[in-house]
Amino acid sequence: MIVRVPRSPWFDGLVDDNGTGNGTLWNKGQIGAQLDAIDQAFAQTDAIGIWYDQPYNASDYNADSGLVFAPTAGQIAANCYTKVAPSTLLWNLVVSCPIGGSGQGRLFLTLPGGHAAKRTLTLPGFFMRDGAVGIVAPGVFDTTSGSGFVTLTPLNSTVGFVPTSSLSLWAQMLIEVY
Repeated sequence: MIVRVPRSPWFDGLVDDNGTGNGTLWNKGQIGAQLDAIDQAFAQTDAIGIWYDQPYNASDYNADSGLVFAPTAGQIAANCYTKVAPSTLLWNLVVSCPIGGSGQGRLFLTLPGGHAAKRTLTLPGFFMRDGAVGIVAPGVFDTTSGSGFVTLTPLNSTVGFVPTSSLSLWAQMLIEVY
């Protein structure tokens, strides 16, 4: 998300002088390029306390080999984050979708905003409900230093996630990032 430096009315009102003395002495193209560079610099750091919606990208959702975790945009009720400190994200994610395929394992989520985890840790961070069998369970998420994704593992299972027709996942994760 790029928040632009306000350009109206002062910048929009600038008129390049065509040599007649009827414009400003500023080169509007050069000033515009500088403002664009400032906008890009601000876009590189998320502001503390501002909530950002994470745009849908199908490749942000994966699972161990054999499982298929592929929610559509319509199956994601919330995917937003904010910085609560200069290097700490609070990330909320609510997903309701099936897990297809076969086997068992973990789910993987790409960190929002292009961030990478700063340290390796395991924390409680989500609840899930398997609507097919009626199980409600807490789970943990793992991060690995330098990685751009988190791993989700249910606590009540020795096998991890398994295929189901109806998974509801409510996650709130506090993650230290670069």
